[in-house]
Amino acid sequence: MTSFRFEDNFWETEFTGVQGFDVLIKRLKDGKKMAQDFEDFLKARAKIEETYAKEMQRLARNAHGETEIGTLRHSWDSLKYETESCSREHFAVSQRMTSELERTVKDFKDKQKDARKRIEDQVKKVQAYKKTAYLNEGKAKQDYFAKCRAAEKADELVLKSSHLPAKKLEEARSKAKRATLAAEAADAVYLEAVRNLEEMRITWEREMESGCKQLQDIEQDRIVFLRGMMWKYCNVCSSMAVQEDEMYETVRMSLEKCDEDQDIRTFVEAKRTGSERPAPIEYENFHTKLGPSRQGTMPGTPRTLPTPPASSTVAGGGSNKWHRAPATLPDPGMSDDSMV
Repeated sequence: MTSFRFEDNFWETEFTGVQGFDVLIKRLKDGKKMAQDFEDFLKARAKIEETYAKEMQRLARNAHGETEIGTLRHSWDSLKYETESCSREHFAVSQRMTSELERTVKDFKDKQKDARKRIEDQVKKVQAYKKTAYLNEGKAKQDYFAKCRAAEKADELVLKSSHLPAKKLEEARSKAKRATLAAEAADAVYLEAVRNLEEMRITWEREMESGCKQLQDIEQDRIVFLRGMMWKYCNVCSSMAVQEDEMYETVRMSLEKCDEDQDIRTFVEAKRTGSERPAPIEYENFHTKLGPSRQGTMPGTPRTLPTPPASSTVAGGGSNKWHRAPATLPDPGMSDDSMV
């Protein structure tokens, strides 16, 4: 069965390799950045809530509507009051996001950073010791092999010097002996270097395994913590929505009591000016209003010409009788319009 534990999945065959541990450290640093991003998100959301609360409060306080009356006025006052109450709730949400969420995330992020740094420093210190021991082992091995080759050459020279004078042969033997002693000393140094390196490897492996376990615990804690804080954030927002709905429900209940007939009655009772309407204005004849005694003396009054006598003689010696009705002529002082 495949294991998904950090301690089983971030090793490498390179003796001084650190890639696996570096991958883990990068994961935790990315996790720290995620926590920082969430902290910034909460800070910005809290600022939005604070700004929204201030604007809502300004809206409620600057709303007029004083001229309204009756049940609609009551509903309007309820709407303004609940709007201001809503602004206070949004301000409270802003404070909660700052105190309960943002600061909590910041404290958690800082604690995780310290824990991760402590583990990172410890493992990297052991990695450095292991690398130093590895380099020392390499140098000791190189010196040991070189001394061994020198000792072999010196022994070969002794064998080849058997035909040389005794003095030369003794010098070759003395040189071979010194080379052998140097090789033995180099061997002891090399053996000690290997022993030290193995001890450091075991120490590093133990610290690496412990570090992997702790880093996995830190990562799991971070995921659980941020999940919980995001859940809490949603609860804060949804509780605000519930409270807002309750406030607006209060306004809706007030609106249900709003009665247009009642408001009309209230207005009429308070502002009525009377129920008697003005009488119609009738046409008045000017001449009738003055009376018959003055009708013929006023400008514009029609005049009747007198009828000529029946015995009148027309020029030319003949007599003539007038049989037409008297003509009515306009007064010279009347205008054309008054003749209509």
